[in-house]
Amino acid sequence: MSTGQKKNRWCFVPMCTSTDKSTPGKIFLCVPANKKKRSQWWVAARRKFPVLECSLYCCQDHFNLEEDMENYLKYSIVGGNIKLKAGVLPHKF
Repeated sequence: MSTGQKKNRWCFVPMCTSTDKSTPGKIFLCVPANKKKRSQWWVAARRKFPVLECSLYCCQDHFNLEEDMENYLKYSIVGGNIKLKAGVLPHKF
């Protein structure tokens, strides 16, 4: 993988077809690595069998980023890392 190239990302939500290739401008949020939080995201997304060992992503379509992010204004102006509010799970399906 060359410098600056993104990983292949796809949304882990069932029936969602978003990938970084098909929707290159879309934001993909990392599913938390913490087992308890990851399980909560898995249940919210209506997945059957949680995968705990690999990197997974959820696309912005399943959030209201303006309300769900702590740093939405800063992110929309200067970019940087996305910081979700505590306890926010994917909730738009």
